[in-house]
Amino acid sequence: MAYTEQATIVPHDQDPAINELLQEARRLQAAHEPIFTWKQLIDIILGQGRLGELIRHPTVERAYEERFNPALRKAHGSVAAYLRAQLRWEHHELSSGTDYWIRTAPARVRLNDWAYSVPKNVVHYVVWVPTPLLHADLCQPVTTSRESSAPPTKSLESESEFDPWEQVKRNGLGGRTGAGGESREDVGPEREISAFVKERWSEDEYDTLWFANPPELQSVRDLAHFHVLVRQKDHLGRAELPN
Repeated sequence: MAYTEQATIVPHDQDPAINELLQEARRLQAAHEPIFTWKQLIDIILGQGRLGELIRHPTVERAYEERFNPALRKAHGSVAAYLRAQLRWEHHELSSGTDYWIRTAPARVRLNDWAYSVPKNVVHYVVWVPTPLLHADLCQPVTTSRESSAPPTKSLESESEFDPWEQVKRNGLGGRTGAGGESREDVGPEREISAFVKERWSEDEYDTLWFANPPELQSVRDLAHFHVLVRQKDHLGRAELPN
């Protein structure tokens, strides 16, 4: 089975009280102008150690913290328990055969009902996976045939002065698809997520930004997930709106 076929869109909770709060979230998000432009999102997500700058609109954040989270805890005991009930992982899906998630392993793609304050033409998804996204083994260098005979460049030498795994733990991961050009995301620790995003959202049709938060920024540490911000291109391959 192709991994795009495993990326199931998970239905929303059917509990009336929770659904009412989810509808309220959509109304609040539609009522406020976005805090971030697409350009600002690029700078934050592709910058080093800036993922903590991404936020919801303050009104949406208050509703999330003061109303939605308490409702989940009352109904399910915890946010993690609610999400596990939503994701409905099968026993055979809980292991990918490796110590970390790979692009062909199961995934659940879900709209983020409490999205960050992104432009109106951008859709915020969360991809939930049953195995870890961040792992030291992903930071081992992957050598391509072109690189094998080429001497190291200055930038690669300077990068080697730092421990890639420590950088990932501190900064998380982030990338972009649909912008064209070559990217180190194909061989770096981002490679599994990047490949999944490219297959799930065609680069001919979509411009995306994706990120996986470092542990200190993860709101649900027990459940591995990454975020994908998606906007559709027009027929000329350009994003629909300039921001």
